[in-house]
Amino acid sequence: MISRLLRSVRWLATRLPRRAPHAPLAWGRGLTVLVPERGGFAFLGATLQAAERALAHCDEPSELLVVTSGAPREAYTELALAHPAVRWIHVAAGLHFLGAVERGLRHARFEAVYLLNSDMLLEEGALREVLRWRGASVFAVASQIFFADPKRRREETGWTDLQRCGDRVEVWDHEPDALDADAGWARSHLYAGGGSSLFHGPTLRRYARASRVYRPFYFEDAEWGVRAWRDGLEVLFAPGSRAHHLHRKSALQLYSSEQIDGIARRNEALFLARSFRAPDRWPPSDAAPVARWTRLRREARWALHEARDPFPAAPSPFVRRASLPRPLRARGDRSRVLVVSPYALFPPAHGGAVRLRHLLHGLAAEFEISLLSDEQQLYGARSRAYFEPFASIHLVGGRSEVREVLTDRVARVRNHSHATLGAELSRLIAVRRPHLVQVEFVELCDLRRQLGPCGVPWAISLHDVLFDGVGGTSEADRYERERILQHEVAFACSEEDLALLDHPGAALVRNGIDGARFRYLPSPAEPRLLFLGPFRYPPNLEGIRRYLEHVHPRLLARFPGIAIDLLGGVGAREVAARESCFAQPGVAVHDYVEDVGPWLERSALTLNPQLSIRGSSVKLIESLAAGRVCVSTDDGARGFAQAGFAGLLTAPRIEDFAVLIEELLLDVERRRTLERPDAERLQPFTWQHAVQEQARVWRSLIEAQR
Repeated sequence: MISRLLRSVRWLATRLPRRAPHAPLAWGRGLTVLVPERGGFAFLGATLQAAERALAHCDEPSELLVVTSGAPREAYTELALAHPAVRWIHVAAGLHFLGAVERGLRHARFEAVYLLNSDMLLEEGALREVLRWRGASVFAVASQIFFADPKRRREETGWTDLQRCGDRVEVWDHEPDALDADAGWARSHLYAGGGSSLFHGPTLRRYARASRVYRPFYFEDAEWGVRAWRDGLEVLFAPGSRAHHLHRKSALQLYSSEQIDGIARRNEALFLARSFRAPDRWPPSDAAPVARWTRLRREARWALHEARDPFPAAPSPFVRRASLPRPLRARGDRSRVLVVSPYALFPPAHGGAVRLRHLLHGLAAEFEISLLSDEQQLYGARSRAYFEPFASIHLVGGRSEVREVLTDRVARVRNHSHATLGAELSRLIAVRRPHLVQVEFVELCDLRRQLGPCGVPWAISLHDVLFDGVGGTSEADRYERERILQHEVAFACSEEDLALLDHPGAALVRNGIDGARFRYLPSPAEPRLLFLGPFRYPPNLEGIRRYLEHVHPRLLARFPGIAIDLLGGVGAREVAARESCFAQPGVAVHDYVEDVGPWLERSALTLNPQLSIRGSSVKLIESLAAGRVCVSTDDGARGFAQAGFAGLLTAPRIEDFAVLIEELLLDVERRRTLERPDAERLQPFTWQHAVQEQARVWRSLIEAQR
C-alpha cells in the first residue's frame, strides 16, 4: 500500500519543475575532526593520538571535537587529561551515530568536517591529503580504508560503487588502484563513508536531517552520497589518504554481531527503496513501529523532494569512471573548458586522437580542461600517462554499435550523440560551470540541440567537413549544417574544409607535427614501404586494399625483395586475415603501434592511398617531418598540397602510384634530396602553432561572454 502511494507521489512530482543544481560550495580554511563516541573507551585513546599526529601535518586552523554519550563525564577524565587540546561534548543519554554527528555539526567551528569513527586510526598524511581535494563542486572526500588485520579480505576500502541490473541495485567497495595513490590522483565514487571522510559541514547538516530513518547506523552515508550527486555535487575518493579500521569494534560494545548484521540488512533495503524507487514491500525504517500515517507523510515528503532533483538519474553507472589527476583550481584561476569526444583518445590510435593529444595537452597550460569521452571500454592502463594534463577525465559508454550507420551520415550523428553521453555532459556543465564547451567530430553536432540553452558558448571541431560543396543540398548536408550553425565557433583543419563550412564563426586550426619529435636520418636503400592508418577508418582500409590489389603485385615483380609494413591499429591483423590481398609476399600487418618513429626510420618512403577524404592526414605531415617522401593521392594531400613540400608527390589515382614508387626506389639520391625536411615550410604545421591559434579563438569566445 505504502509503495503504491509513494509511486503515485513520484508520478505527480514529475509534473513539477526540477530544482536548480546546488550552488557552488564555499569551504573556507580550517578543519574540524569530529569523533562520535559511545562505549569505545578501549580504542578512543589510540584514535585521538593518531588524529592529533595527522592534524599536526595540516597547515590550517583545526580542532578535534569528540561527542560522547551514554556514559558519565567522569569516564573520560583520564583521556581528557591526556589530550588537553580536544574539545569534549558530553550527552548523558545514549545517542545513535547520526544523533552524535548532528550534535557535533552544530558545534563545529569550521566548514570542513572530517567524520572519524572512534575505532579508526589515521596515518599522518591522511587529513592533509583529503583537504587538497576541496572544491566548489565537491561535497565529500573519502579516505582509503585498510583493516588493522592485513590478512582480512578487503570488503571495505572506501572506494564505493553501485551496479543496477533492472530493478536490482548492488552497493559494494572496489579494490583501489595503487597507481592512483602513488600518483596522488583522486577518483569519483558513490559515497564517502561516515567513519573516515571529509564533508562540507553545512551541506552535511541538511542531508543528515533527512537521513534520521537509518538509526542507529549504516547506510545514512550512502544516502548522503546519492543526494549529493542528484543535487549536482561530486563525491571523491583520495586513495593517498589512508585510515586503518579495527572493524566494528566500537559497535560491538553495544550490539551483538547478529544485531549489527540485521541492522545492516534492514538499512540497506531502506536505502535502496528510498534512492532507487519503492519495492513491492517497503522495509521497516525504525527499530520500533511507526504509525502508518506518520510514516507515509514522512516518506511522501522524501519522494516529492527526490522526484524534483536536478539529476534524478544520478549517480550514473559511470560514476566510478572519473579520474582527477589534480585538485580543481579555484574558480577565478583559469578559464574552464569541457571537451567532449565520441571516440577513445588515449593512447592515440587514429589521426583525430593524435591531433587532440597535442592540442589539448598544449592548451592545458592555459586552460583548465575536463575531458568527457565515449568508448570507455577502450581506455586502459596505457591511457593513464595521457591523462596528467587534464583537470578531470570522465568516461562513459552506451553507444550502440550498428554497422549500418557507417555510411548514413544522419544515422551516424544520431547514434554518436546518444542520450547517455548527453546526460553526463548536461551534468558536468551544471557541476563544473565551464566557460566553454567544445565537442569533437561532426558526429556530436546534435548534442547542442539536445541540451538546449546552457548559458555557455559551444565550439565544434570538425576533423572532417563532409558537405558535398558550399551550399550543398543533400539531406545529410542540411542536417549537419543546421546543427553546426548552432555552435558559436566551428574549427576546420584544412583550408579546403574551411571553404566548405560557410559558418560566421569558422576558424582554421591545422593538423601538424611535434617539431621536436622526429630526427632526420637518410632513408635506407632497401625497398621498404610504410603505411600508417587505422583500418577502422573506412578510407584507410579501402585505400590500402586497392593499393595491394593494383600496385603491390607490379612492384613485387620489379623488386622481388620489396616489403611493406601496414600499421593498421587495433584489430588490424584480424581484419587482414579475412582478405587475400593482405596475404601477398612482403606484406606485414601490425596492430596498434604507439611510437611510429622507428618505423619511419627504417622505411624508404610512405604511402597515403586515400580517396574522397576530408580534413587532412596527420600521417602525411608526420612523414614529411621525419624526412620521408610521401606518395599520396590528390585527395589524400588535402590541406598540404599547396604548401610546396618537395617530399610530397601526388597522383590522381591509387593505380598511378606504381610509376612514382619505382622511380623513387631506383633513384636513391634523388629520393634523399626530396625527403630532407623543410623547417620553414613545416613551421605553420607544428602543433605549437595550432595550439596558439585555437587558444586565441577560445580566449576571444570566452571574453565575449563575460
